[in-house]
Amino acid sequence: MSAAEGGQGRIGLAIGRWFPAGGKQRSFLRIARELLHRGHQVTAYVARWEGPEIDGLRVVRLDCRGASNHARQLSFSRELAGHRNEVDLMVGFDLAEGLDLYYAGDPCFVARYRAEKSVFRRLTPRFRGFARLERAVFSPESFTEIMLIAHGEKDRFQAEHGTEDERFHLLPPGIDLARLEAQGRALPARDDFIRSLGLDPADGLIVMVGSSFRTKGVDRAIESLAVLPRSLGRYFSLAVVGEGDRHPFEILARRLGIAARVVFTGPRDDVRSFYAHAELLVHPARVENTGTSILEAMCCGLPVLVTENCGFAQHVLRAGAGLVAPHPFDKRIFDRLLLEALFSPRRGDWAAAGPAHARREDLGGLIVAVADLVEQQLAQARSRA
Repeated sequence: MSAAEGGQGRIGLAIGRWFPAGGKQRSFLRIARELLHRGHQVTAYVARWEGPEIDGLRVVRLDCRGASNHARQLSFSRELAGHRNEVDLMVGFDLAEGLDLYYAGDPCFVARYRAEKSVFRRLTPRFRGFARLERAVFSPESFTEIMLIAHGEKDRFQAEHGTEDERFHLLPPGIDLARLEAQGRALPARDDFIRSLGLDPADGLIVMVGSSFRTKGVDRAIESLAVLPRSLGRYFSLAVVGEGDRHPFEILARRLGIAARVVFTGPRDDVRSFYAHAELLVHPARVENTGTSILEAMCCGLPVLVTENCGFAQHVLRAGAGLVAPHPFDKRIFDRLLLEALFSPRRGDWAAAGPAHARREDLGGLIVAVADLVEQQLAQARSRA
């Protein structure tokens, strides 16, 4: 259904923190722009908006209080409820009560805590707060429809909360293929690009892309880089692209004697250059619902080494575009796989497999699929009114 067919809708998009470097945040913005393009009135409800605002998008900053993440998220949920009558449909990108649609950009919180087998952690205010919000979305008493990109999480949500099948809507990935293609038209020369990072172009380049460095496993990548055998005849450097607190990881690199070969670039708008000039993307995440950079690298023909708990690791396996390390994480296995990923005679096959997979599968249909579903739910809400 288009806006012309169903009339303009007042749509709320709720996210605790918006900042330009986050994968979920970029999807949020692209979805907002698509809905605006379709003629809807779109309001972003946020606790924090970092960066310039977008033409046509109304931003409402909620007064959220709390000394911890879970306290602020509970406050966000309460404040959001006070604005519910301002819109026809409320779409949440973070957990909150009373949502019409939820974009499940994070893995099942309760399942993660249960996997740690710590009874004490499940007694903490953090667990109780986030578990309450997750139940508000996924329990059978909720009417919230759920949009899921990491299809493997469906079983976990259902096991923990008993969510009905019909409330799940499985979505394709949302790789911004046009962005990658545009960046690919003006790639810098490899040696010039590597020098611009402060690295030696004689070294091979390993890249990580993503924010929240501990969650993404930057320390794991640094530790594995440090133990690559010196007899290989070639050194490798690591570039970490994204937003996060780099200080503890710079200390780790110095302690391991590889500080000169680890750089933190901050968020970048030219990720295609990293994919073009690197030898490998690594993504040894502790928690990763999807892993946009995994598919981006595959589309660009860059071999990847990822951990099994990444939602998009299944694409790596189906495509044959690199290596997948088992979960739970084992450093010795990951070290061995890193060496194999850098020197395997199969590297050419992995590089060709990623773009071939992108031609076979819908890796960029997320934004249109979400906008279509929002309009479908809007039409149903109007029919019930």
